[in-house]
Amino acid sequence: MNTKITSISLSIILFLGINACQNKDGNKNNITNSPDDLSGKNTYVNPVDNKTYQTKGGWKEYKSDEKRTNRGNVETKQIILLTNENDIESRISVKNLADFIKEAENIIHQEFNKSDKKGELLIQFNINETGIPKVSISIKDDVDEKITTLVGKRLKKLKGYATKKDSVLFQLHTSIN
Repeated sequence: MNTKITSISLSIILFLGINACQNKDGNKNNITNSPDDLSGKNTYVNPVDNKTYQTKGGWKEYKSDEKRTNRGNVETKQIILLTNENDIESRISVKNLADFIKEAENIIHQEFNKSDKKGELLIQFNINETGIPKVSISIKDDVDEKITTLVGKRLKKLKGYATKKDSVLFQLHTSIN
C-alpha cells in the first residue's frame, strides 16, 4: 500500500476496499455487514447505504504506529475507505482528506462527549467536486438521536474539501462509551 494513503489512518485502523459491485460469490463466510468484521472478508454489505462493496483480495487492515490521546468517551474505531486507493489519490490530496477527517472527528467528539448514552455511529461521507460533503449516519444501540442530528448538520457544513474530479466515499466508525 502506498505510504501516503496510510498516513490518513490518523492513528486508528484503516480498512481499504476496492470497488462497489454486486456480490457474485456465494461464500457467506467472506461476507459481512459489520464494520468490526471486515478483516479477511471480501464483501461488505454496507449498513448505511445498503450497497455491496467487494474486493478480490479481501479488505486490508492497516494500523498506524502512532498512539492516540484519550479524547473522552468518544473514540474513532476505524476509517473504512469505499473508494479505490488509486482513485483517491487522483481525486483529492491525502493531506486534504486527512484534514477533513480530523475536522469531522473534532465535531463528533465535541458533541458526543456531552452524551451519557452509549453506542456506535457509522458515518458515511461522500466528498465531491462541489466541496459540500454528503453525509449519512447509521446508529447502533442507545445513541442520542438529538446529538446525532446536530452532528449530521454540522458535518454537512464542512466546506473547502472539494475533489478534483468524481467523489471519494468513506466511513468513520465511532464508538460512544
